[in-house]
Amino acid sequence: MSVPFKKETPVRLREMFSSEYKLITILPSWSSFEYHEAVEAELVETVWEAVLTNSEIKEYPEEMLEAEIDELYAYYQKGAEIYEMEFDVFLDEVMGLTEEAFVANLQIAAETNVKNDLIVDLICEKEKISLTEEEMLEAEEELAKEMGYEDVASMMEDAGEDAVEKYIMRDIVKEWLVENCIQVND
Repeated sequence: MSVPFKKETPVRLREMFSSEYKLITILPSWSSFEYHEAVEAELVETVWEAVLTNSEIKEYPEEMLEAEIDELYAYYQKGAEIYEMEFDVFLDEVMGLTEEAFVANLQIAAETNVKNDLIVDLICEKEKISLTEEEMLEAEEELAKEMGYEDVASMMEDAGEDAVEKYIMRDIVKEWLVENCIQVND
């Protein structure tokens, strides 16, 4: 009998010896570098989630929300085109959503994305976090490589320059937050 598990997740199994159970822990064969990277990634996401949870947007800028909704809508329309389906059929058969549910989800996703952007912009402004043009180019090249693109131009064509720069700045802010947070045990 095989037990499915992800490499990056420690797994607990019960192994039977006669009529007794013995608890064993199987840990992935990580190098100390891989383990450190996994812990760091978890810390980054935990800190970012804390910032998001403890931040409130009193009023969303209407232009930003509309632009984000339009961008998300275009993304899903492109998905329907890839599947060679009418949009309403795509929503129903691929996404399992009615148009009303899709629009509601789109609004929530847009608000989440705009909230992320506003928080990143505010932290960058208050903490004077920025990249030089050269640093941004290096970050774009690294991101294109990580995402499996042949080059930056291909990535920019798919995602758009604005989205790529937002993604990069969000990562930089997340790293800054981790470096400057105070960790406490619950």
